Amino acid sequence: MTNSRRKGKRGELEAAEALKTLGIKARRAVQYCGRGCTADLITDWPIHFEVKRQERLNPYEAIEQAANDSNGNVPAVLWRRNRRDWLLILRLDDIPRFVEVFVQQEGLTLERPGAEG
Repeated sequence: MTNSRRKGKRGELEAAEALKTLGIKARRAVQYCGRGCTADLITDWPIHFEVKRQERLNPYEAIEQAANDSNGNVPAVLWRRNRRDWLLILRLDDIPRFVEVFVQQEGLTLERPGAEG
């Protein structure tokens, strides 16, 4: 296994653990379905997670890759540099769907502005 593949595997494991601390069950897609999966992480959520564990990142290319591979799920990129926190990259237009998924998965209700209640 090359160094970049090892670092990618390590990044995916770290990202899965980070999601688990938030209550999101996550595992590496390679462990679950081999190389046939397009997402880096498999979760119960309809979110397509790409993991980028590198110092430099083009966020537009990363989110475009996630969107192209998302199969209708919400595309998201988890990115971390060395000795830095994980960042979540979403397209602005995908934030409402992401919030809806979060609310649904947590068993919450969402009141929309202007809704009679």
